[in-house]
Amino acid sequence: MNGKVLLLLPTALLLAACSADPAVQSATPSQQAQQAQPSQSAAPVMESAPVDENAYILDACSSYASGEYIKISGMDGKTTIDLYDPETAVQLVKAKSASAMPDGWDSLRDGIVALSADLDPLSGTSTVLIYLKDAEEGDIYLTASGGSVIYDAFTGQAPAVYNAPTISLAEFNQISTGMSYDEVVAIIGSSGTLLSETDLGLGPEYVTAMWTWEGEGSLGANANVMFQGNEVSSKAQFGLE
Repeated sequence: MNGKVLLLLPTALLLAACSADPAVQSATPSQQAQQAQPSQSAAPVMESAPVDENAYILDACSSYASGEYIKISGMDGKTTIDLYDPETAVQLVKAKSASAMPDGWDSLRDGIVALSADLDPLSGTSTVLIYLKDAEEGDIYLTASGGSVIYDAFTGQAPAVYNAPTISLAEFNQISTGMSYDEVVAIIGSSGTLLSETDLGLGPEYVTAMWTWEGEGSLGANANVMFQGNEVSSKAQFGLE
């Protein structure tokens, strides 16, 4: 056989040698295991939708007023919510005229007071104040905060005594330096009339406002309260009794 020696290999080995991937042949067993695993894409991260704070408050207050009659604002650490419902207002005004407590007043009051404790305040504020009014910009009949009644126009045993929108000497004496406008309104029982306002454009603390209320007492009795940055800075009265 011409002195040559032929080395015969099994066919299966020859085919395996020819088809093997050089990269796989040179890889370690652990690397080969990693190459054999299918690639996995990272699972998408679900982001929670931002909370619409106003929508949350509107929904919570929907039992007492429709959205178009709910006014929400945040200022000086307080979330203020004004509630006005036309049908409820009719009953309040009638009761005021008759010096009587409206039907279902206890239930209505207790529900709003509980709501003032349950509601989360707007971001940047820590207190919730809820006002029930007889019109969108009208007189206040109920003020609630933190699960307590701050002002109730129909307190006491029936017939209840309505807190007139005018200011008395006793109410005037309750007003002290540092009180907010809302606290003064809660004492008097009405929003008063804005006489003047000066805004220097440097922030809420630089807004000066003068409010006036008609008084109970001699002819022309009245009271003026000056607010600096929504806090009482001074007050004056004439003829109050």
